[in-house]
Amino acid sequence: MAYTNPRGLPIADMGPTITTLCACTLADYSAGGTQTPVIGDAVTLSTTGNFYVNRCPDVQANKFGRVTKIELAPAGSVAGYVAVEWFDLLRLIAFPCGTLAQATLGNSIEKNGDTTVASDFDAPDAAGSNFVCWAKSAATGAGTLLGALFAKDN
Repeated sequence: MAYTNPRGLPIADMGPTITTLCACTLADYSAGGTQTPVIGDAVTLSTTGNFYVNRCPDVQANKFGRVTKIELAPAGSVAGYVAVEWFDLLRLIAFPCGTLAQATLGNSIEKNGDTTVASDFDAPDAAGSNFVCWAKSAATGAGTLLGALFAKDN
């Protein structure tokens, strides 16, 4: 027998999305480097720095959201901050990393080391995992990677 939902939920009641505060710069936000964020802009992850976003390029198919609030518009070389509602971000997870120099923002997070290594991760490759390195605690040494888990792999 087919299942019938006894309470049809309208689209507006589909539940909360993940919203984050993200940084952006004029130079990185758009291809021309002169566009300031506008509410409703489609944005994606930027590799400029931890928690940075920029406008989505043509044919962006995943890892995107929309600007819902401008906290501080970028000006000159000073970063600005926007609230972003993510469409396909499922969760953020912290991963231990023994060598942060091997982790690149925007790359896929993967297990590092043989079976003798209990829990070490890095992000050396551009594709291969649903976990994307969105932030890291330092440029080198040991620390933490923040992985953004998206609904579709990169």
